[in-house]
Amino acid sequence: MNSQTEIYAFRFTRSERRKALRLKFVSSSFLAFVCVILLSSASLLRSEDGASVSGYLIVKSFSPRGQLMSQWSSTNEFRASIARDGRYAVEIRPKYEKGEDIIYLTFDGFDTYFVHYQKSGDDKNSVYAKTPAYISEGNYPFSPWEEQKRANILWLVYGAGLYIHDSMTNNTMPLPWVPARWSLLAYGYRVEHELSPNLPYIPHQLRFIRDYALDLSSEDAEMNRPELDTASGDQWVAKWKDELNTRNSFTNGFLDADINTDDFTNRNGVEIPLFFSWRDFNPHWLNGGLRCQYNGIVTNVTDLSPSETFLPPVLGSLGVNDSRFRYRDAKRALDGINYRVTIATSWKPRNSPQLKEQFKAGLSGIGASPRNMPSEIRKKRLVAAAVVLFFALFLPVFLYMVAKRNKRGISQAKENL
Repeated sequence: MNSQTEIYAFRFTRSERRKALRLKFVSSSFLAFVCVILLSSASLLRSEDGASVSGYLIVKSFSPRGQLMSQWSSTNEFRASIARDGRYAVEIRPKYEKGEDIIYLTFDGFDTYFVHYQKSGDDKNSVYAKTPAYISEGNYPFSPWEEQKRANILWLVYGAGLYIHDSMTNNTMPLPWVPARWSLLAYGYRVEHELSPNLPYIPHQLRFIRDYALDLSSEDAEMNRPELDTASGDQWVAKWKDELNTRNSFTNGFLDADINTDDFTNRNGVEIPLFFSWRDFNPHWLNGGLRCQYNGIVTNVTDLSPSETFLPPVLGSLGVNDSRFRYRDAKRALDGINYRVTIATSWKPRNSPQLKEQFKAGLSGIGASPRNMPSEIRKKRLVAAAVVLFFALFLPVFLYMVAKRNKRGISQAKENL
């Protein structure tokens, strides 16, 4: 190759390099532009996924005579995150002079979580769970030890719409402010509802009306509702009988409670009420039967945070009552499993092999539940137990009489000799 050819080849190679560099620069710039657009679109789509609100929940409780009970009234700061697909996360912080409570109720699209923490004294790191954390399958909350029912009322406003729209059957559901797994007072109510037309179907109005047509056919059927936990003894049966009597004292058509929302705004396609009220009634009380009135005032509305997980934070070691693992047939009943989670382990998914093994072991270790048997069987068992007890008590007397008769016979035989 002569020198002129070498110079041409060198120039050609340098030209190709420049062209390749320009092409690489253009490609890199275009790729960066596409990434920015995609990230911006993802951020926009995420912000359009829902909204977050914050405000105050004012609780007023009344006595049977209609007097305001200050010890059962409170002012609470709350925050609620609402996704358009029905997920929600509610955080409540009651205002107390000493200490601080933090209440969480969340739904991750599959299961509902409830946790109630308390910070005691001046030590901000002293946080403990006031009750076990409860995990329930689906979008119906179970928070039995939340005395003022704040989480349940906020669920009705921000989380119940999808449940009412898709899951409620026969226009009825258990009263959410009553522990539906423990109490028969939660049943027998018709739910009249008006919902927003779009996801997540925020309620405009809900009315819970006593309806005798929703009562089951017998006392045994009521006590064997599949939603109820298994009772530990006859005291639970007596409790449920009292609750049935109380429920039957509420006249057909009685308005037990209502909730109304007002002053709506729209954020990223979610219709949000800036004011709501909940009222609870008892027909045997004065002041129109009003027992409680809760007013919620929203003071701030923002986009849904991209970091929202719809799970409560784990602030320490938590005992957990997990009712996602429930089983019931004619002979056995298991209402859930209990375990602990920590900051390191966090929440365990429902498909956790460890939880499945624990549930399997718990199921294999239980027998028939007397509470799940009809009253006729319980009566037969009581009669059988009474017969056994009678013979157990009579046996020493019988043996004594036999021994005494034998002794008398021996004495008479000696006299005859």
